[in-house]
Amino acid sequence: MKTLLNIIIFTVLLCTVGCKKLLDNPRFLEFENNSRTVVMVTFQYTFPDTTIQDRERIDYVDTLGANRSMKIPTASSVRRWADHISEMNSNSTIMVYVFSQDTIDNYQWEEIQENYNILKRYDLTIEELESQNWKITYP
Repeated sequence: MKTLLNIIIFTVLLCTVGCKKLLDNPRFLEFENNSRTVVMVTFQYTFPDTTIQDRERIDYVDTLGANRSMKIPTASSVRRWADHISEMNSNSTIMVYVFSQDTIDNYQWEEIQENYNILKRYDLTIEELESQNWKITYP
């Protein structure tokens, strides 16, 4: 009986420590669009090269309506964001590009790249994302 009690206590302690690590390194990153504009959000890991990559080389693309938020999983959906970012970029930095959906709809991708036609770019380290509770707010 005492052995069973020790196992239960050990398991609870292990889960408590493990849960803290899971909360510090979530599977979802939240993006909040506080603008009146429909936006397209993309992720790149080429920092310090801030060139807009060819569309097929971008890790994530999604559209978000005005005054909306979304939770974004990593590409594999089971990996944690800190692990994913560290693996993808030696500087542990993710670049988040915000484009106007109107721009995406009306211009060729090559023209958007050439003119660097973005609304905003965030260069965020894992530490910065942790301090923001894995939430990015635009604008």
